[in-house]
Amino acid sequence: MQAFNSNNDRDYGIFVTVENTVIALDESPPTPIPLPQITILFNVVISYNVDSDITGPIRAYSARLRLDHPFHSFTSCPRDVVSNMIAAMQIPFPLDRLRWKTQRFGGSTEPLESVEAMISKIVNGVDAMVSDGKLGIVVTIEKEIKMVAHQVFDEMQMLEVQARELRDELESEILGNHQDNRALLAIYDDGLQLPQEGWARQLREEWGSAVARLNHISVMLSADDIHGLEGAIETLLGLRDSVIRTCAKMRLVLALLRRNTRDGDDRALTETVVRESLDQAVFRPMPATKASVEALNKFVFDGSSCDQLCVVCLENMLSGDQVTCLPCSHIFHGDCIIQWLNSGHTCPVCRFKFPTN
Repeated sequence: MQAFNSNNDRDYGIFVTVENTVIALDESPPTPIPLPQITILFNVVISYNVDSDITGPIRAYSARLRLDHPFHSFTSCPRDVVSNMIAAMQIPFPLDRLRWKTQRFGGSTEPLESVEAMISKIVNGVDAMVSDGKLGIVVTIEKEIKMVAHQVFDEMQMLEVQARELRDELESEILGNHQDNRALLAIYDDGLQLPQEGWARQLREEWGSAVARLNHISVMLSADDIHGLEGAIETLLGLRDSVIRTCAKMRLVLALLRRNTRDGDDRALTETVVRESLDQAVFRPMPATKASVEALNKFVFDGSSCDQLCVVCLENMLSGDQVTCLPCSHIFHGDCIIQWLNSGHTCPVCRFKFPTN
C-alpha cells in the first residue's frame, strides 16, 4: 500500500456516500450464501481535485472490500457489520473533516461531527436501501485533496492588473513630481520586478495542460506524479506570494512619496528613509533554526527509488547523491534543502513547519 502524508496544510475533505450498485456476476463469492443476502462493496479512495475545466478528481489510491452477508444476520446487527468493515479496510488517513454526501459525484453535503456519526449515517443509508429492496450497496469514503482552485488563478490575474497599475502609478509619481528622486526607481528596481505581461493566463494554461497529460497517461497517480503536482503548486503559490510582496512594497513607497509631497519638502524623503521603511516591513519569510536544520537525517541516495525528484531544483536524485530527509519523510538534495530552509521554515512539498527564531 502506498503511503500518503495526510498531516499537512493542504485543503481537503473526506466525503462519505451510500449508493445502490449492480454486483457483477464475476464478483460472486467462492462459497454460496443462502439467499436473501446483502452485498456491500466498501471503497476507500484518495483523489486530487485539480479543479480543472477538462477533468474531474484524479485518483491516487483506491481499495475495495466486499462483504456478502445473510439478510437476517445483517438486519440484527448492522452497526457491528459496518464498524468491522471500516476496521478491516485499514484506512490510510485520519477520519477528520468528514462530510456526508447524498451522491458521490455531485449532490449536497453536510458535516459529520465524528466517526460515530459517520457510522450512524452509513447504517441508516443502508437500512433505507434495504427497505427499498436494494441488496447491492456501495459505501465510499473518499479523501479529496484540493490542489489549485480556479480562484487562485483568478487571484493571480487580479494581482497582475493591480501590480501593473501600481508600477505605472509609482513611475508617474517619481518621474512627474519628484525629479530629485528618480534614482529611487533604479535603486529599488530589483525588488520591484514583475513577471511579463500575461503571466497569470499562461500559468493557467500550463496547469491545464499538465493536468490533462496526467489524466490521460495514468489511471492512478504515481508518487512521482504527486510530487510533480506538489512542486508545481509550490511554484505557483510562491510566484503569487512574490507578486503580493512586490505590490506591498510599491504601496509603501507610494505612501512615503505622497507623504513627502504633503509635507512640502521634496528632499525630506531620502534613500535612507525608504530603505529603512522597506526593511522594517515584514516581507521576508522566517528561516528555520540552525539547530533544526543540523539535526536533519542526511544520507547517500542509493537509487532504490527510481526517478526520485527533488522538487527544489526539479532534478532527479541519482545514486550517490547526498540527500536529506525531513521529519515529514520528504527527501531532497542536501544543498537544495539547506538553501531552502535558510530562507523559509516549511517543507517545499507538505509545508511541514520547522521551528524559527
